[in-house]
Amino acid sequence: MLIDLLNRAHDYPLAPAGGLFLAIVGPAILLGAPLPRWRQALLIIGIVAASVALITLTRRLTVGLPAPTLFAIGALVVAVALEAVSFPFVVRRVWSQGPGAVMRAALALVGAHFLLMAPAFGPLVVVLGLACMLNAAIAMMIKAMPDHVVWAVDGALKLSLGAMMLQGSPAVQQAISGAPA
Repeated sequence: MLIDLLNRAHDYPLAPAGGLFLAIVGPAILLGAPLPRWRQALLIIGIVAASVALITLTRRLTVGLPAPTLFAIGALVVAVALEAVSFPFVVRRVWSQGPGAVMRAALALVGAHFLLMAPAFGPLVVVLGLACMLNAAIAMMIKAMPDHVVWAVDGALKLSLGAMMLQGSPAVQQAISGAPA
């Protein structure tokens, strides 16, 4: 019931596609938790796989949903652009503190960029952004927190909230209910 209130795909028709992206990237992040040498490669593989899935499945996921507004598309573009521009600055600021600090700062930045995506993806992406930022903030305060735990929590958040966003797709709801196409 709460998920239904938060996941209003008719109000945020891009949400199922965003959920698909997160539901693919989340497991890639989770797989990297115990494999620090492979984290970046697995993340890149997850992003590429999620991008291919978006290209091939978005139309099916959004059948029956209204077209996204220009404001929603603009918010998505601005969020991604600001993240891309901010990343080098953030990394330079924490580089001297070591790879764990860079990872924590990067996860916090990704969480912040989710907040800017609210007009495109709705309330669940705000919950995700706040949860990702909280995970990174706790890890920044508790320096002894192992990197693999921080990474795993981040992946689990993206997987779970992405799956919730994805369930707003009429096609996914139809598949879950077993109704014929």
